[in-house]
Amino acid sequence: MILITSVNGVDARFPDYIFSTRRVRYVEGEYVIIDNEPYIAASIRRISDIGTPGTPAEVVPVTDLPFDGNRTVKRAGLPQVNPAALSVKGFLEKYFYPFVPAEIAFTGSDATFEFGRRQNVTLRAKITVNDETEIANRRIIHVTNGNSLLFVGSDNDFSVETTMQGDETVLLHNKKQVFKALADVGGNGSPASIASALRTFNFYYPVLYGMAGYLNGATMYDALTKMVVSENTKQFSIALNGTNQYIWFATPFSLLKPVFRDHNGFDISDSFVLQNINITTSQQYPNWTYGYFVWKTGFTTSVANKTFTITYP
Repeated sequence: MILITSVNGVDARFPDYIFSTRRVRYVEGEYVIIDNEPYIAASIRRISDIGTPGTPAEVVPVTDLPFDGNRTVKRAGLPQVNPAALSVKGFLEKYFYPFVPAEIAFTGSDATFEFGRRQNVTLRAKITVNDETEIANRRIIHVTNGNSLLFVGSDNDFSVETTMQGDETVLLHNKKQVFKALADVGGNGSPASIASALRTFNFYYPVLYGMAGYLNGATMYDALTKMVVSENTKQFSIALNGTNQYIWFATPFSLLKPVFRDHNGFDISDSFVLQNINITTSQQYPNWTYGYFVWKTGFTTSVANKTFTITYP
């Protein structure tokens, strides 16, 4: 409780949070105006509620409310938030030093691989504790496998190795494998789960290119250079070297005819003709057959270690 003396010499009691309510309209000079009544600012005292029954409570003069302001302010800028505080100290704590929740994230980055080829990847998740004091049930979820539980960790830095594609023990041969890391936290009295951003591994049929003699769907995979890129890729740079051979460019993505340019920038698109060919791999992993759009020069040529460009509209 707060004890304060009016200008008429009468003591009045108010709750500690009186100064954070609308009942205090303004402070002018040496006076505090509460409920339209002027009080002497220097007379503010706090009445303790500790004492022996039957004895008066201790009256302690209040010169300043204690507050630890020797800290770096956590909140950036001046956002319009409601701290829902009932005292000056509570307002300062909640506005300038809000509870900073824990964060969880995967290390590393997303990746792209050839479809069907075996990949062993390590999924490592790290939790930044911040102000959190309760963390449990740290886990990694395989989202594209029905949100199945992949791993449960015990530390704030936990990891698991998993195999995707190209393995008789792996049933999933999708073009995308997605994972997520989660943990349950206390949330400063509001329990919740925190989640990482998704970690995504994309699997694509490779683009094939190079110089060779006559090829068919059974020989093309081994004879040409493989490039694994997103199906949204619009431009390619291909290094060519060969004597009296065809130039080959095989894509699983687009039927549209691209613009072919040689190392001098000349448009040589008219030199290429389209074939639709089912290309088959020659090994168990990867093991697939897929329909490709294959561009081949109509005649053999020689190229001595030059880079050509291919651009789709």
